[in-house]
Amino acid sequence: MNISHTMPKLSKPSGNDPVPPPTLQYMRTRNRMRFFTLIHKELEQNGITRAQLAQRMGRGLDRISHLLAAPANLTLDTISDVLFSISGAELKHEVSHPLDRPARNYTRPEWLSESQKYRWVEESQTQTQKTALRRFESQGIETKGWEILKVKDEDNKHASKSEHSASNSGLLPTG
Repeated sequence: MNISHTMPKLSKPSGNDPVPPPTLQYMRTRNRMRFFTLIHKELEQNGITRAQLAQRMGRGLDRISHLLAAPANLTLDTISDVLFSISGAELKHEVSHPLDRPARNYTRPEWLSESQKYRWVEESQTQTQKTALRRFESQGIETKGWEILKVKDEDNKHASKSEHSASNSGLLPTG
């Protein structure tokens, strides 16, 4: 049984079609997480404890601990009160349209998307792959890409190709 959660396919609302409930739930959860993270970052940046925040807001420590324990469906008034009590901050109001942005490249982290800045990472990976192939060759292992064609194995004459396959080596083919 698969119990993993899958993200709904997000598409821009159009016409009179209802927005699927899983999509709405995803967007709600996303916003709850953003506010939760925003409040915790503000607390950390300003060095404010829960007890100090409780005093500033005139509320009990138990109520503040409940508010900060997990992402919740906080009212705008509560978010406003908390942020202002922490540092005199207020929310920046703007609307963004994430579905209008170009699709992200999910094959690498965002910080690698800057074209030349982290090119050394790719060069290092390529060099590591070349070194691995040279080691294979020096051990008498014939390869085609990452596929191992023939293994020179004098001690174990019964070794099969699958026992020496690229998938078992922990190395991935480059494309």
